[in-house]
Amino acid sequence: MTRRSPASAAEPADRCHQFAIGDIGVAVRTPVPHALDDFSSLYDTCRRERGVSGKLIHMEVRRHSKGPIGRRQYDIVGDGEVLSTARTSAEILPHLEWGINRRVIATRSEFVQLHAATLVRGGRGVIIAGPSGAGKSTLTAGLIARGWQYLSDEFALIHARTGMLHPFPRAVSVKAGSFPIVERLGLPLFRKRPYVRDLKGPLGYIRPADVGRNVVAEPAPPRLVVLPRYTGHDTVRTREIPRARAAFRLAGQMLNREMYDARVVPILARVMAEARCYALECGPLDAACDRVESLLGQ
Repeated sequence: MTRRSPASAAEPADRCHQFAIGDIGVAVRTPVPHALDDFSSLYDTCRRERGVSGKLIHMEVRRHSKGPIGRRQYDIVGDGEVLSTARTSAEILPHLEWGINRRVIATRSEFVQLHAATLVRGGRGVIIAGPSGAGKSTLTAGLIARGWQYLSDEFALIHARTGMLHPFPRAVSVKAGSFPIVERLGLPLFRKRPYVRDLKGPLGYIRPADVGRNVVAEPAPPRLVVLPRYTGHDTVRTREIPRARAAFRLAGQMLNREMYDARVVPILARVMAEARCYALECGPLDAACDRVESLLGQ
């Protein structure tokens, strides 16, 4: 549950940066220098010295001492509402990331928003959708390492009117168990350290800018939908799914479904009118990436 943060709770915040993360404008204000430095470094190619035009999400970090024995904690505030509390300064960055997601869900109704990654190869868009633990981010990292262009990780934006996949190039979030895979792929881990956010445990980030100068793609039409499930087996299996069934599966991963009600499935069906849809049971990352590349090439 969110709560309104009183103006008196705000400390003087002398540092504020604005960012254009794809189609999403974000302002981050905090009196905690290293928190802003972390966010600004993570999204340095998105920073706009002259500000961002259009809609803007306002994020703030505010100190308070309500923890055990007056221990200092940090409220994460989005557009005036307290969205979460970071127990230590090391948790501020992942809490900011999560808070931005919350505000995008609440404010950007022009997009159908999915718990999914989106990538582009040869102008053709790919949606990789599934619940937490399905292997989306690891598969995304593997495809990026092979030269695929990137639109989003964990938070896909699909324009409800045009059906195009739009860029929201957040840093790729990788759980600690996948750090060795990331290292093997040759993808640099941001700050070479984990960040912690409550139940998800240690997380690391891969900056799109560290992968390549042109890694972020322009909007693209969806041509392939992949629904992965990590099995840990040595074999990779795929099964084609009818578009109508895939639309229902994607509806289950929708982040702003209440904004569309009964229109959800028809919109998704129209989005996927020219896409092929597959369930993917994957184990070894290289084999899974090979299979996705093969499916897109069919």
